[in-house]
Amino acid sequence: MNQEEETIRCARPPGGIGNQPPALIPFGVGIGTGNVSSMVAATEGLSPHMHGASTGIVNTGGQVGNAMGLAILTAVSEMRKSALLSAHGGIDMATATVEGYKVAFLAGAGVALLGISALLIVGSRWWMRSPAFSQD
Repeated sequence: MNQEEETIRCARPPGGIGNQPPALIPFGVGIGTGNVSSMVAATEGLSPHMHGASTGIVNTGGQVGNAMGLAILTAVSEMRKSALLSAHGGIDMATATVEGYKVAFLAGAGVALLGISALLIVGSRWWMRSPAFSQD
């Protein structure tokens, strides 16, 4: 077996494609639920002729946000990998790449937790002021 065949063999996940559907099913349910609820929120209270524009803005914002997030996390990963490779002469490329991914995933998780916290704080303040909450 030559080096290329060994690399391809090592890159295949154990169990083949059979491991993917259990993870993809809840992912699909979550994406479907999130998209529907965001479109309902985007069109709530608007006249029917404005629905297309409002959902277009939501979709564009999501695409731009995804692209920017991926670019930033890729830069974080590459900076960590480069720092490890320049600081430690004996570290191999694969280890440095994995360490870069770890830092990027932790940064992404931190940003997600900040976003969820902000949503809960703002949402609770909005809910307390809503007419449905008032006891009058």
